[in-house]
Amino acid sequence: MLTRDQILAADDLPVEEVDVPEWGGTVFVRGMQGNERDRFEMGMYLTRDDLEEKAIVRARVVAWCALDDKRRQLFTTADVEWLGRKSGRALDRIFDVAKRLSGIGEKASKEAEADFTVGQNGASSSVWPDTSVALSGSS
Repeated sequence: MLTRDQILAADDLPVEEVDVPEWGGTVFVRGMQGNERDRFEMGMYLTRDDLEEKAIVRARVVAWCALDDKRRQLFTTADVEWLGRKSGRALDRIFDVAKRLSGIGEKASKEAEADFTVGQNGASSSVWPDTSVALSGSS
C-alpha cells in the first residue's frame, strides 16, 4: 500500500520534448496537473458570455505546461495574454501534446463535440465543446 509521502513524492507528470519550428527550437511539455486539467475541462461548460476566458485557452495551457531545459515552467500566468498573440500553429503544437500527456484525447474531444447542441432559439449551450475546433482559426 502506498503511503502519503510516496504519493506526494511520485514524479507522475509525463514530459516530452516538442519541436516548435515557428520559434526556432524545442521546449519540454508536461502533462497538466490535476487542478490545471480541472480548469481546462470546466472551460467547456462556460457560457457564451465567458468567451473571452475561453479565447486564451491555448496560451493558458502553454503557460502551464511549457518547460525549459531544466524542466522549469517557462511562463507565468502574467504571460498568458502575450502568449495568445504568438503563432496559433506553435501554440497548437504544445497544446496538443499537453492534452495527450494529460489523457485528453480524441475520445474526450468527440464526447465533448457530441454534447454540443444548439437550442431552438439558435443560442448555443456552449461555444467551446472541442478546443481543437473552437480556436483553430487562430494561426
